Amino acid sequence: AMLGCRGALKGVGEHWLRTVRSGFMAVDKLHEIDPTRPVFTHAGDFVGDIYTTNHYLCLTPLQEREEWLSAWAEKGDMPFLVVEFGTPFYATFMRGRNGYGNAQKSEPLATEYVATYFGEKAYQLEDQEYRDYLRRDFIKDQQYGPHHTYKPLSSCLTPTLEAIQELFNRNTFRSWRTAGITGGMIPWGMHGWDSTCFDGQVEKNRVGWKPGERGTYLTEYPRNLAYAFQSAGVTLNRGAQAVVENNSETLAWIAGAGESFTDKAHLFSPGEKVAKQIALLNDTAHPQLYEWQVLVSTIDGLLYRTKKTGTIAAGQTLLEEFSFVLPREFAEKRTAVTIQLTANIGTHSHKDAFAIEILKASGIVKKDDLFVYDPAAETTAMLRASGWRVRTWQDEAGLVVIGRNVLADDPALLARVERHVENGGRAVIMEQKPEWLSEQMGFRVAKHMARRVFPLSGAAGLWEEMDAELLRDWRGSSSLIPPTNPDVKSVIELTRAPKYGWRWGGRGAVSSCAIEKPHYSGWTPLLECEFDLAYTPLMQLNYGSGLLVFCGLDLEDHAADDPAARWALERVIAGAMETPVIPRCKTAFLGNEQDESLLRQAGVVYEKTDSLREGDGLLIVSADELSQIKGIDEFVSNGAQVFVLASRSDGKIAGGITLKKDEHCAGSLSVPQWPVCKGLSASDLRWRTNSLAYRIDGGCETGVEGLLGRRQVGKGAIYFCQIDPDLLQADEKTYMRFTRWRQTRAISQLLANLGASFEADNLFFHPERAGKGESLSLVGEWKAMLTTPLEPLADGKHKDNGISEKAKSLVLVDSPEDGFQNVTLPSAWENYGEGWEAADGEAVFRKTVTIPAAWAGKKLVLSLGPVDDFDMTFFNGVKVGSVDVNTPQYWSKPRVYEIPAALVKEGKAVIAVRVFDHWGSGGMYGLSEMFSLSPAEEKAEDKAGSYYHADYRTDFYLGDDPYRYYRW
Repeated sequence: AMLGCRGALKGVGEHWLRTVRSGFMAVDKLHEIDPTRPVFTHAGDFVGDIYTTNHYLCLTPLQEREEWLSAWAEKGDMPFLVVEFGTPFYATFMRGRNGYGNAQKSEPLATEYVATYFGEKAYQLEDQEYRDYLRRDFIKDQQYGPHHTYKPLSSCLTPTLEAIQELFNRNTFRSWRTAGITGGMIPWGMHGWDSTCFDGQVEKNRVGWKPGERGTYLTEYPRNLAYAFQSAGVTLNRGAQAVVENNSETLAWIAGAGESFTDKAHLFSPGEKVAKQIALLNDTAHPQLYEWQVLVSTIDGLLYRTKKTGTIAAGQTLLEEFSFVLPREFAEKRTAVTIQLTANIGTHSHKDAFAIEILKASGIVKKDDLFVYDPAAETTAMLRASGWRVRTWQDEAGLVVIGRNVLADDPALLARVERHVENGGRAVIMEQKPEWLSEQMGFRVAKHMARRVFPLSGAAGLWEEMDAELLRDWRGSSSLIPPTNPDVKSVIELTRAPKYGWRWGGRGAVSSCAIEKPHYSGWTPLLECEFDLAYTPLMQLNYGSGLLVFCGLDLEDHAADDPAARWALERVIAGAMETPVIPRCKTAFLGNEQDESLLRQAGVVYEKTDSLREGDGLLIVSADELSQIKGIDEFVSNGAQVFVLASRSDGKIAGGITLKKDEHCAGSLSVPQWPVCKGLSASDLRWRTNSLAYRIDGGCETGVEGLLGRRQVGKGAIYFCQIDPDLLQADEKTYMRFTRWRQTRAISQLLANLGASFEADNLFFHPERAGKGESLSLVGEWKAMLTTPLEPLADGKHKDNGISEKAKSLVLVDSPEDGFQNVTLPSAWENYGEGWEAADGEAVFRKTVTIPAAWAGKKLVLSLGPVDDFDMTFFNGVKVGSVDVNTPQYWSKPRVYEIPAALVKEGKAVIAVRVFDHWGSGGMYGLSEMFSLSPAEEKAEDKAGSYYHADYRTDFYLGDDPYRYYRW
């Protein structure tokens, strides 16, 4: 339905078809009144002469958004108009996913989303007014004050949202217009038009309006609406300016080569040919003369010039190619090149610029023999093409590269790799399937392909030269995951968006399996990307006497085409070969119960002590115990490290350190250039809003705005860490939960860099401990019976008078299943055939499952996704939950019911659901991912080793997964 094509109506209910027919009748009547104009309806699909949709792509990756119209351009058979266009809509940047009205009252996550595209700059753009709003208008449990209490957010007028709107508007309006959209895009919401100067003012209609004339029937209306999307009298921010500049009658811009005009190839080798196109659009009513000129230059002068003139017809789009060869003289240096366009179409002038770079050959690693284990041979082919002599690994010492997607097919290999690394070897694990990394390895994995990756703050060494420009929009397409979603089967199913939205190709991706940085472990990120820069496509782990590297970069897909991908490949291999291993050391703890609880939660491996001990390489100590330790300077001078946990004192503490209370601390965007800070970034150290802290105010060298101190003594050092996650009170002030996660990770990173080990360090080698645990999918065959069919009402909804006597008998555990129909869930019941197509009313669904012995006597969680509209749910004949008309958003609320442990016994069990549909489509047709039976989540203290903080929320509406798609 979103492709502007008339499609088959398989699975559509009769009452829905009646609505469509009435729409066609209305269009016919309008044609009778005025046959000269096309007729369309708001979000009317194919009802009318122009295909219309409400189009909320949310934060579908920008490259995929730009290419969204490719299928319509190829197959569409109707003119297409987007009548509500989220550019993206501001509710996308809020936590809530339960209708935009509720989203508006949920926690803002604007800066964190914007960091996906701008990296650390997003934190620098964040204004204090927004940060104050996070704290000021908070109510409870991630809920905020009434709509528009902070209007710049809803109007996309904060600095961060201005930046993202400018980027998305410019690129999308250019690409969609060039793809040929006929009706244009009408944004929903004032995305950058600040008409608040007219708030409260009324615009009166012109005097003398008469019936039969064109115009509005309103005699007066809010003045800010009268000036919507106007340039006069209102302030246009960068997002609005991008629309104005790229949505006028004509357009000219520098596009990609060939059919892929959205291609962003910008990294080239000396002597390589660069091909681009000039896109020229004339949407005036008349032919226009045009002329354009392109200048290609470096800082030292002009490299190339070309120009052209001609005539462009009314409504025509031209794509005119140009190309040039880059000089080989730049083989010894990295060189910036600018392509500048000036164009005139009729009386309209346009300018554009596109930056490219020439990259020299890297040559940072000697390409001798390289041991590889790679039955699939994708990685082997890449390495050979890049100049290495590849040999099959047979447990030789040194470096081994484990090929792409090998581990899922050969899990026994992990035991060999563990022995290899533990005994001093080095291993690079190339990218693996995201589902496997998540389900088997226990990692959280970004659900979007990352097209922008960033070096960590203050990156040095091998990655110092790999800045953000070299880590974005790689040439070619990624293939680790399917480029698009599977085809839907019916219009009804199409209305249910996939959990993470639709994919639309892999062009330009840099990583398809970026992992959320673990909070608890010694994994050290080398690059970062995606939401809040909380994910990494490249990280390493000091393990035993060796080094393990995980590489989630899409190198196999891009190294042949993109010189930056080749640079990255060489740095991955060189880093794995050359990075010094930080030996794991014997770690002791001396301190109080509160600090010990923090270490236990983090899974730090330590021995408790009450004195200094020879042989301990790292001593973690509570601040209030530091003064009691004798001889600590001598202990440190011999090479030991001491890590002092946070104190909440205002004044002097032991060790000669002075602390100062600060009730408005904002964290820091600055990472000290200390070895102990390797792997930290601004993402870890920045706080979402201001809060209480006790800063170091004297007595040692300081970093992180006084939240970290260092006093070097001989061969060792004492580190004072005033990063204090518990002080944030994030359980009550839930807007600080992400900050608590980041602080927790920062402490783990500091301790790992000092030699500490974690329980989670060996999870990678033991998927049986790392995975999510068993979950029984309920997708598939169920029994269904329509017990009380009701004809749809012409106007109104049926009242649910409660469960019928027949349904009461059918939900019993031993009820006969004669007369039930086999159906596949999840799906709307309009798909079930005769008797169901046009039915509202009551139905019963049953499914028999087998409870494993390991679950017996344990509390379970039954998840069914949304049920349309009401339900009563039973487990072995006992009611475990229900939703009725008094439940807010009952038609879309996911059903998640707890099954008491007393009901759970080994063997057969029956799940029965009584459903009442009072209007529209009915049944259980939510997401497949939501259809499951599983053991209740263990408490954090009962878990043996975990990568992440335990307070991760999984409920859809206010959950912590930032990629959950919601079609506003």
